[in-house]
Amino acid sequence: MKIQKIIFLVLIVITAFSVNSYSQDKEYKDYTDIGIIEDPVVPIEEIFIDRDKYHREIIVIEGKLSKLEYKSLIGGKKFTLFIVENEDGKRIKVYARGTVEGLEEDSDIRVHGRYSKSKKFGFNKFKNVMKAREIQINGL
Repeated sequence: MKIQKIIFLVLIVITAFSVNSYSQDKEYKDYTDIGIIEDPVVPIEEIFIDRDKYHREIIVIEGKLSKLEYKSLIGGKKFTLFIVENEDGKRIKVYARGTVEGLEEDSDIRVHGRYSKSKKFGFNKFKNVMKAREIQINGL
C-alpha cells in the first residue's frame, strides 16, 4: 500500500513538472510584428495556380489591403482580419493576432505568414487563408 502511494505521488510530481515546463515553451503571443520583411514575395496568382504546393508553407505575399476588421474572441483574445488583393483581383484572407495598429484600407502591404488552402474556424470553413507573423506597410 505504501509503495502504491509513493508511486502515485511521484507520478503527480512528474506530471505537474512536465506540464509546467511545456506551458513555458508554448507561451501565447498575442500580437503580430510590424517591420521590414526581406524574404522573397510569392505572387498571389502563383499561389492560385498550385494551392497544394503552398499549403501550410510559410511565404510572403503583397498587395492592397481591404476589408479591415478588428475582432475579439469570447475569452478576450483580440485579432485583426483583412484581405490582401493583387491587381488581377485574386484575394487571400489574412488574420493576425492582436490589434495591429497602423493598417489602413487600400494600403500596399507585405505579409509574412503561413498559407492554408482551407482552414476551419469554429463551424466555418474558409479557403485561401494566411496567418500573419509579420506585416510590412509599404511606403513607411
